Amino acid sequence: MNITKSISTIINKLSTTKLQLFSPKYLLYTNVTISLSLSAAGDVLEQQYEILKGEWDKWNLNRTRNMAISENSSWTKLKDEVVKKAHILYVAEWVIWPPAQIFNFYFLPNKYRVLYDNTISLGYDVYTSHVKHDNKIYTSKYNEY
Repeated sequence: MNITKSISTIINKLSTTKLQLFSPKYLLYTNVTISLSLSAAGDVLEQQYEILKGEWDKWNLNRTRNMAISENSSWTKLKDEVVKKAHILYVAEWVIWPPAQIFNFYFLPNKYRVLYDNTISLGYDVYTSHVKHDNKIYTSKYNEY
């Protein structure tokens, strides 16, 4: 009986916390935290993939932090990176998000939409991390113009 009471208490606390986090007072902070967390998680997944491929020795905390908060070392470096890589991400945005949102809004019940959108976003964050940190394949002929 104690286990049932403990589970019930935990569920009630989670429900109260959820209501507070998604209240108008805290919604901005909640959404920013979710966004930062997904960006960081996407980079962690991409780094683990790179480690498995033998491209990296170990996980880089600074890289994950920089991906999460969109930090960069200098304006010149940021501008150069945008010129070289923004079109890749822009095309990916158009390939991924319109079909994903059509499916989301036309076929999914409301209760699954946020979960679905966050799952797609996590996958996109992994790809963003890959594009940002892969310097060898994104110097194609398109960047020569």
